[in-house]
Formats: sequence, C-alpha cells, structure tokens
Amino acid sequence: DNTKIDNAVYQTDNNDYYVNHNALKEESVYGALFADYRNRITKTGNNTNITIYGHHMKDGTMLANIHKYKSLDFYKQTPTVTFDTIYGTGGVYKVFACMITNADRADDNGYFFNYTVSDFNSNSDFMSWIEQIRRRSLYITPVDVVPGDQILTLSTCTYEIKDVELRCVVVARKVRENEDVKVNTTETSYNSKIIYPAIWYQKKGGQKPVYDDGLTTWLAQPDYETFIPQIETEDDTSSGDASSQASSEATSSTSSTATSSDASSSGATSSGSTTTSNATSSGSTTSTTSGGTTSVTTSSDAPTGSEGTASTGSEPTESTTATSSQAESTAPTPTTSDATESKSE
Repeated sequence: DNTKIDNAVYQTDNNDYYVNHNALKEESVYGALFADYRNRITKTGNNTNITIYGHHMKDGTMLANIHKYKSLDFYKQTPTVTFDTIYGTGGVYKVFACMITNADRADDNGYFFNYTVSDFNSNSDFMSWIEQIRRRSLYITPVDVVPGDQILTLSTCTYEIKDVELRCVVVARKVRENEDVKVNTTETSYNSKIIYPAIWYQKKGGQKPVYDDGLTTWLAQPDYETFIPQIETEDDTSSGDASSQASSEATSSTSSTATSSDASSSGATSSGSTTTSNATSSGSTTSTTSGGTTSVTTSSDAPTGSEGTASTGSEPTESTTATSSQAESTAPTPTTSDATESKSE
C-alpha cells in the first residue's frame, strides 16, 4: 500500500515553536513540519542544504513514513523526492542516503555528526561531509554529488534502541539542469561498512568499520555551528516520534503530494514525474509525483528579509506542505538520529 506525507512546512526564528504548534498556531503533540531556522529559502536561491524536521507519529502522519527508506526495496521504488517553493527554487531531488544517527553526543563518545549544516566554507568541506553521509548510509547508491549541488535533508525520530535518542535521516541531491530524473536503482546495494554511533555497538554488538583513511568523523565539523535546542521527546506510546526542531518564521506555504508506484519487474530504472501548482493568494502549493517519486512542495507569500533570507516575525507567517506517498517494504534495522542536543525529531 502507498502512504502519504502531506503537510505544510513552516519556518520561524527558532527550532522549538513548531515542535508542539500546528499550522493554526495551536499547541499540538503533532506539531508541524518545519525547516531549520538557519535555512535560507528565497527568490534568489536556497542554502546548500535545507533540513526539514517532523515528528514520527505512531499513526503514520508527519514524517513517520520516511522510515520506509530504510528498506532497499522501498528506495528502489521511490528514489526521488520533490521539494518545490513559490520562488521556483525547488525541484526534484535524488535520494542518495538514509542513515541512523545519534541526537545526543553522549551516545557517540561526545560526537554528533552535524547533518544540519546549511552552507560550507569550501568545496572540500562539502565533499568530506558528503563522504561521511555515504559512510553512514544504509545502502550505496549510484547518485553522484559534486560541489555546487543542492541538498535536501529530512529528519525524524527512530526507535531502534530503547531509551536512546536516534534519528532517521534521508538525504537527497537536487536534479541538475538537463539531467535525467531517472535513477538506475539496479546499481544500489546495502552498505557493508555502515558507521553507527558508539551506542549502537554497545547495545547491538559489532565493531565500528575501518576505512582506508581512518576517518569516521567529519574533521571540518568544529568550524560549524552544531547547536540544536534540547527538547523533550514525546511519549512514543501516545504521540509517537517528535520532530525536534522548529524553523524560522514561515515565509512560504508549501504543500506537496507524492505517490510512489511500484518499480518495473526488471527493476532497472525508476523515474518519477512531478506536477506542481502554486497558489500564491492562499500561500499553498500542491505537488504531485508518480512513478516512484516522493514529493514535497514549498510555497511562500511572505516577504523576504533584508539579506534575502526568509523574513521572521513574532509569529509564523508561512506554511509549506509536503506530501509523499510510498510503497510498503521491509525496513532494515538502522535509522539516523538528528541533532546531538535536540531530543525530538
């Protein structure tokens, strides 16, 4: 059966508000999907990496269904995601990684892999960051990433280990101009050398893999801000996973719908088609995808800030809606955790 992610994506001037507030600015255990407050989504372009957070609800709503990307079979059926904005700065993204990581530094000997970085000091920093994502991914994909590419990161809570704050993180690269949106999924395979946080090996056994260069951490990370507010995780028996961060003032409204179709019997190639319609008057956008594509759309009516960033105010002014429909498949064991200091995602 297909599933859907169809929610507005908001942004405000902090990563707390939308953890427990909905589109009507009412308190809610569901919160809302939101972009990291440090992200820039404007007419002139976006940050290198846009991070979207959402709760993992037990009823399957919010970002719960990105967990399906832990399954290689599901990835092969749904290898692309669509993220559109009213500024036209979005597009189709090819998923190249799904990882499980810690949200608390204490669970990895004081280390948190910062997958929420918005921009990078150099091309080498960016590429070393991408390499560390690949080493943490549950599977290896043929999707290449080069300097200048735009990245979309989706993050939610995951519960592979009891009482440990982990995050499931799906990372995708925007399709380049004139590039085919198809992904040759036959070249995808499970990763035999996955880097997990230390707590994984303590609880589940095994040893951290060794790479030729000896690197299991991102060396450039100390140069980048890694602070994410610490937030109580929602009781997973009542509300499910909590998305840990709220984004900066919502300046755009986005809605997207994605439907993933079964891959062909040969499994050679998966492709997706997307249709997006923006309604600036209502500040909502609807995007539909089919043919193995997950879609997320963003639209905004609010003005941008003085430096081209999304404007922020005392109250959120924008919403985005993301919708993804995905086929059921067996999920592998690992998932990723979000921020080291952020406890709910």
